Amino acid sequence: MPVNLNFTAGPDAVKSCIRQADVDRFITADPFVRKVSSFPWPPNRDLIFIERVLPTLKQKIVKWAVISKILPAPVLGMLLGLNKRRGDDEATLLFTS
Repeated sequence: MPVNLNFTAGPDAVKSCIRQADVDRFITADPFVRKVSSFPWPPNRDLIFIERVLPTLKQKIVKWAVISKILPAPVLGMLLGLNKRRGDDEATLLFTS
């Protein structure tokens, strides 16, 4: 489940949020990691750098963009597994200050 962390919160608050949400991977950008060095970043093995992932996903993005123009929404939803979700399922965990 995605968890949004407020990088402006204090280090103790952020560490508490990470622990409560049992976060094991962080999606971020390398320039942001360098800019916000005070954030309690995990080891690099637990960081997913978006600028490294996006180039490998380009073909998939184009494929799904084309498919989304061709198929009706219910069929597209079925292919993506959206029919397995319910309205009261958790979508994200948001820690706010």
